[in-house]
Amino acid sequence: MTRSTFATLLALAWTLPAVGQSDLPAKAEAILKQHCHECHGGKKTAAKLNVLDRAVLLKQKAVVPGNVKDSELIVRITAKDDSIMPPAERGKLTSEQIATLTAWVKAGALDFKAAVAQPLDDPQPKPANPEMPDDTLLKRPLGINYVLRSILLDIRTVPTADRPFQRYLSLTHLVGGGITRPELIQHRDALAKAVNHLSMKSKLVKPAVVESTHTVFRIDLRELGWDKPLFRKVQGKFEKSDINIYDLALLEYPYAVVPNTDAFQALAREFLVPANQARPIAHVRADWFASTVTQPPLYHDFLQLPQTVDELEKILGVNVQANLKDGRAIRGGVINSGV
Repeated sequence: MTRSTFATLLALAWTLPAVGQSDLPAKAEAILKQHCHECHGGKKTAAKLNVLDRAVLLKQKAVVPGNVKDSELIVRITAKDDSIMPPAERGKLTSEQIATLTAWVKAGALDFKAAVAQPLDDPQPKPANPEMPDDTLLKRPLGINYVLRSILLDIRTVPTADRPFQRYLSLTHLVGGGITRPELIQHRDALAKAVNHLSMKSKLVKPAVVESTHTVFRIDLRELGWDKPLFRKVQGKFEKSDINIYDLALLEYPYAVVPNTDAFQALAREFLVPANQARPIAHVRADWFASTVTQPPLYHDFLQLPQTVDELEKILGVNVQANLKDGRAIRGGVINSGV
């Protein structure tokens, strides 16, 4: 993708309406109350399910936060057979209502009460204290503007020449839904393990926290070898493309948000355009990255693994057969990493 194409994409993206998640719980609750609650929680509790009780929805796997495919609620409202809910005789949901419930699940299925506690605007981010995270904001959702402003404040501290190589990951979408600090630490550690597992570099990299809640992180592509441009075949010859290794994750990322806000436009000018990414995505969800990019095919792509074992041995500088013959081969493994 050329810079001119990227700029055009950004210009088109800025015409989109602002995208927010603050009202999703309230909208989801209203739909469930109007179309589902009478049979599932009102006068009846069919399938022992109260659709207005988030804890029950989660316990019975009717809703799996962040996972539409495994959420029975979404499976049933989108069914094409007699299993569809609400039943055909009661009238199926509109495409807009289905989209709202799907978006609610994708966004983490925040508690319906979260809509009441949601502030009119996101709190202003504060600089990170590496030793002491601020837990005062964990009880309410942190919206997209909080993340964008956090990234904007941080990227301005990075030397201009280094900015194109910075990338951001976040866990803010988990905040406000009851997540605890120990759980966030586990997600953070999983991210750290994932980025190092996906790099051939010998030096370990620790994602840098950039704001006070320790839910937004920065990495430098050069430290992980992900700034390496990929090659494409043109008329029988290979030439460098405008896409690097990290761009492969951006091309697969399903939660992209391009809001029409001042923070995003400033971030585009100061960071996204100079970075020349494959897609104008300011950050990706850290838990998605850790769970998706560590699996094929992205796993192979990030590590640039060859097609054969012989080629891999050459890259790593080892000779398995010779080591076995000389008695220098050692086998090791990990049963449980703890993350």
